Amino acid sequence: MRLIDRALSRLKDRISTMALVSESLVDYTIDSYVMGMDVKSRVYETSEKLRELYEEIDRMSDEIIARYSPMASDLRFVKSCIEISYDFFRFGRYALDISEVTSEFGNHAQCRLTEEVRRASELVKRMIRDSITSFLDMDMELATSVKERDNEVDRLYRAVLKGSMDEKDVRCALMAVLVMRYLERIADHTTYIADAVSYVVKGRK
Repeated sequence: MRLIDRALSRLKDRISTMALVSESLVDYTIDSYVMGMDVKSRVYETSEKLRELYEEIDRMSDEIIARYSPMASDLRFVKSCIEISYDFFRFGRYALDISEVTSEFGNHAQCRLTEEVRRASELVKRMIRDSITSFLDMDMELATSVKERDNEVDRLYRAVLKGSMDEKDVRCALMAVLVMRYLERIADHTTYIADAVSYVVKGRK
């Protein structure tokens, strides 16, 4: 075993931990939104934990580069971990944004666009799960499928935007558009993670 391998293994462990925290937070926040629950304070606490993990991974990556001068796929992996930890951090920030919608606007049970938001949320949750798996396993096929599904999220976002113009309840329209926008941004970050798989394996995105 090379000296760098242990450091890379520890880095991968921290990425795995951050992945689990970010995935669980988004799942919890989306489910809470669907049920109309105000969970802003709890989501904020976990999003701060993600920020701390992001900073820790950044420090670990800098140390690996300074101490071992990694090259080729090792260097690409370390650089990708820095970028992906930022994506996980953004998952947390968008989860906080979603929680604030319920906190500010209340329950959306009677809103007409709820079903479209629900479908998008389930799709995004699967994309998060698969993007994480694709990176940890370096699974190119799964990474490609994540990127393909981003088009469906975009389609649902456009459908909600269009539907909001016919929504008589301004509160409902704002809630749907805001949450869909945050879901669309989360989906974008899953594609960035999928791109990292190609970068580590092939040297290009």
